[in-house]
Amino acid sequence: MCNRVTEIVECTAPSQWRHCPGSDNPADFLSRGLHTHDLSTSKTWWNGPVWLRDGPDNWPQDIHTEHPSIAEKRSMPRQALTVCTRAHLLEVNKFSSYTKILRVVAWILRILRNLRAADKTLGELTASELHDSRHQLLQLVQRDSFPAEYDALRHDLPLPTSSKIVRFQPFYQHNLIRLGDRLHFADLLHTEKHPILLDGSHHVTHLLISHTHVHLHHLGVRVVLSHLRHEFWILGARQNIKKVLRTCLPCKIASNARGQVVEAPLPAERLQPSTPFAVTGLDFAGPLYAKKDQSAKSYILLLTCATTRALHLELLSDMPVDKFLMALDRFVSRRGLPHTVYSDNATTFQAARRELAGICTIFHDPRTFHYFAHRGITWKFIAPRAPWWKGWLERMLGTTKRCIRKVLGKRQVDDEKMNTILASIEAAIKSRPLTQDDGPEKLTPAHFLHGGRLTTIPTGPEPTLTKSLTKEFRQKQQVVKTFGRGGQRSTCWNFGPTTRLDNRTEEKRDAASETSSCRRRCDHTICGKGGGSRSCDQVEMGK
Repeated sequence: MCNRVTEIVECTAPSQWRHCPGSDNPADFLSRGLHTHDLSTSKTWWNGPVWLRDGPDNWPQDIHTEHPSIAEKRSMPRQALTVCTRAHLLEVNKFSSYTKILRVVAWILRILRNLRAADKTLGELTASELHDSRHQLLQLVQRDSFPAEYDALRHDLPLPTSSKIVRFQPFYQHNLIRLGDRLHFADLLHTEKHPILLDGSHHVTHLLISHTHVHLHHLGVRVVLSHLRHEFWILGARQNIKKVLRTCLPCKIASNARGQVVEAPLPAERLQPSTPFAVTGLDFAGPLYAKKDQSAKSYILLLTCATTRALHLELLSDMPVDKFLMALDRFVSRRGLPHTVYSDNATTFQAARRELAGICTIFHDPRTFHYFAHRGITWKFIAPRAPWWKGWLERMLGTTKRCIRKVLGKRQVDDEKMNTILASIEAAIKSRPLTQDDGPEKLTPAHFLHGGRLTTIPTGPEPTLTKSLTKEFRQKQQVVKTFGRGGQRSTCWNFGPTTRLDNRTEEKRDAASETSSCRRRCDHTICGKGGGSRSCDQVEMGK
């Protein structure tokens, strides 16, 4: 074929070439296909086109007689621009719960592990899987917040001079960036000496702050910050914690306007050093309704220390005197015998609602006086309708009620769950800082009772038994005295000369006085140590 084409090109000129229609071209039968019966009878196949026997004048005319010049088309060079973007498998901004995103990452890691391993893991997520999920989630936060710093530290390269974390001397350990501070030889946990660096503006960091806030029963900024500082170092921590707490719906609902009262001089029991619960305040909260029997009422007996601000909660299934005395026995057996107990005046409960009338009976019962007298306990009552006389007790009562209201809401639980919730709330309140110093270990009421925070997970090796127990006891006593002097000094500095306290009187105790339409006359005023009027005796004058 190639030789024939070459011969035709050499022996002829392109002007001599003529067009042959496809219907008259025998070669098209082979390319297009033809039945054998039609091929045997086809004259075009055996003899060629009919017009080929005639002269050239009778041959078919060319379709294109003229060949206009066509401009040359040149292909323009194309440049491809490649942009590399980092897309994550999980969109963290669509999650509103830290626990949910933690479990979702854990399930994803389990699926990937089951696809690669022969032994499949089934059932509920384990603690190790949630720990690996948390580790991967923290890596994701650091890669998003510090991409250049993460790659530099991973390859042992110097950090950019414009980096916002270069002043923290960070280092890379177990695929995470940790704070490299000067506390390397301090007697602290590894997570406290070298916390994990996080960006406060990241969405996962906000979820972590919100989760910690709910875990601590909706306590304030200082408690949340103190709890997070044990493991994380968040950039702009205080501002971002305030930002997250402003969006907490239970806190918004529970907070309302309070009246401001000028604070009276602190009593001597609040300022003089003493053992925990030596001066104790006593009060009740409730009623609470059980889940099984809605007609059964339960009450909370709250006892707080006037000096260390420690807290003790007891759940009473009813309001008889015997159960109240048994609760006091449990308190004395666990916390020691106090020498002074403050409580509301018995006449305060007479004007309250019907469910609080049993408290008045308890305070008037001779067995209660017998219990206190034979144990050497001095029982002091505050002035009638003057809850600000025991503001330190009302503050603890309000904090406990706020935590219960935010945790339970309108749900009803049984006594076992309620005891568990009260124990958890008691541990959280006793682990709150008493001072405003920024030291690594803040002073809390739990330090005076247990030697450390109750919300901290114990880590490290088991303590070894020392040879001299007497020497160890003296050292601990010296540490307790140092803690007490520092805590007393810091606590006294917190009170200014003319500070104001936000006091909220209990709705149930003042409901009768607020809704009463009787006119009253001031019969006798009660003055404080500073000479100002603090309370008065009222006499009803009729409507």
